[in-house]
Order: sequence, then structure tokens, then C-alpha cells
Amino acid sequence: MSHADQLIEIATELAVDAKDSVADLQRKLSAIEKAKVEIEARLHIANHALERLSSFVSIRGSDLQCPRCWINNEVIASLRPASGGTTAYDNFRCETCKSDFNLQI
Repeated sequence: MSHADQLIEIATELAVDAKDSVADLQRKLSAIEKAKVEIEARLHIANHALERLSSFVSIRGSDLQCPRCWINNEVIASLRPASGGTTAYDNFRCETCKSDFNLQI
């Protein structure tokens, strides 16, 4: 086999190997893009957390307010009493994000 034929054979193997990796590379790229979007969202929350803290209202009317919904999403959400309290703590659950808060009595 000539040098030229050997190089064509090597090039063919390289091309087939590259083609075989397309699906895996696309899957990895998709995961990276998803992670990037999640990181950008967390960065946005972090950049605005102190600003949102300055306008957080812990009680609206007679309802306790969810600090997680406000700090993370600037959403007003009420906390409701939840089961499992103790003599030292009352349990509350957010109606929106479903976070639990154990507040000292």
C-alpha cells in the first residue's frame, strides 16, 4: 500500500471516529449550556440579593412572608403554619416555593 493510500486510510479512520463522537459531544455541549443558564440565574440572584434585602417586608397584614421567594425571585409569598412544631420552634411552610422555616418561639 502506498504512502498516499495509507494516509487516506488514516484520514478515513479519523473522520469516522469524529463522526462517532458527534452525539456525545452534542450531549456534553447541551449539559454545559444548561449549566451556564443555571449559573447566570444564580449570579443574577446574588447580584441583587442585598438590594432585595433592603426592601424585604417580613409581615404583610397578618401574614409572615417567605424570605427565599423575595430574595431569589422578588416574589411576595405567604408562610403558613406547618405541622411538626416543638415547644421551642414553630414550623412554617411557604405556599409558593414550599420551603420550610423553623422559627424560634
